[in-house]
Amino acid sequence: SVCERIRVDGVPIAPEALLSIIDLIDISLAGKNIDLTWFDMMTLAALLHFSNSWVDAAVIETGLGGRLDSTNIITPAAAVITDISLDHRHILGSTVELIAAEKAGIMKPGIPCVTTNTGDAAVKVLLDHARKTGAHLALFGAEYHADRIDRTADGTRFDYSDERGTIKDIELPLPGLFQTKNAAAVIRTLRLLGSAF
Repeated sequence: SVCERIRVDGVPIAPEALLSIIDLIDISLAGKNIDLTWFDMMTLAALLHFSNSWVDAAVIETGLGGRLDSTNIITPAAAVITDISLDHRHILGSTVELIAAEKAGIMKPGIPCVTTNTGDAAVKVLLDHARKTGAHLALFGAEYHADRIDRTADGTRFDYSDERGTIKDIELPLPGLFQTKNAAAVIRTLRLLGSAF
């Protein structure tokens, strides 16, 4: 269901609530020469739902790229850029460098950005953009690590480490190195935001 795209405490928005918010947006935009894409509308609906629900924090995922994405109107507490590959080349660019430049567009001055990228091409673009933007870029394998990665019958187990210390035997119900890197990025982000985690 489209309602699963907007959740508070894991609970999808009720269909009636989503329709009510979309009606409100339509009424607000009536007579104003503004065209919203479907993703623009869903982003705005999510932000209104989060506001109406008085959430303390929200995780907002970009739709495509970053620089020109609807979600880029937000000034986040932190940003995360996961592994960049050659997806959506017809829109984002034909090389890792071009795609990384689009994704780097979510970086904001003074806002920490955590990345799982380790490939030289993507990391160089991200570091250059971080320097220009004034964003702190936390690199996987340099500033934070996932070690002792073991596949288990139910997923993956690993140790997380950074300058604050090590968290041992983190268990994920998901297989794959990329899931381990993504989980490590979440921990790093929480720690950068001052979590005692």
